[in-house]
Amino acid sequence: MLFYKYHNVLEGKEKAPALIFLHGRGTDENDLWGFTPSFEENFILYSVRAPFPFEFGGYMWCEIDEYGNIDREQLFQSRTQLELLIEDISRNPSVDSSKIFLFGFSLGALMALDVGINGKVNIAGIVAHSGFYGGDIESFPVRETFPKVFLAHGTFDPVVPIDLCRRTYQLLLQHKVPVLFREYPIVHTISEESLNDTVQWLQEQIGE
Repeated sequence: MLFYKYHNVLEGKEKAPALIFLHGRGTDENDLWGFTPSFEENFILYSVRAPFPFEFGGYMWCEIDEYGNIDREQLFQSRTQLELLIEDISRNPSVDSSKIFLFGFSLGALMALDVGINGKVNIAGIVAHSGFYGGDIESFPVRETFPKVFLAHGTFDPVVPIDLCRRTYQLLLQHKVPVLFREYPIVHTISEESLNDTVQWLQEQIGE
């Protein structure tokens, strides 16, 4: 089972939505943990450590080279392990299993989109910040429904060019995935504005 951090200030209340943080390459489960105060009043929070050590420190979900080529075997292994964890989370008596959301940054965003689109677990929504869809475009799955997606990306991102996210947006539209896309004048980071938009979007999803 993947290692993760857990935070729940909603103990004793009715079943609550769950939000799962997926970090980027070369970091760990602590990377997005600083955003906990923005979500803790509405979500049970999990922050997951990727399974593969990164050679320069931290962890990663899969190898990816400078041209965007992905080690698909590692991606599949990470997806499989995440699905097992999400199934375990859905059995938590405090969690509303119909309202499990993923919040991925960078390579974690790629992972979140992969699990939500290609996985077999029930995901209500995905926040993919500063990432892109890395699956096989030619074999995009055919499904009756997809999780809702919020794409956020910096126009000055030097790590993951925004064109990759723009292509992801068009791909999701083409396959009728419910998606909202926002661009921000930032580099490879999460800004106060993009975080606020993420909080608002997630609140809208759990309020429906």
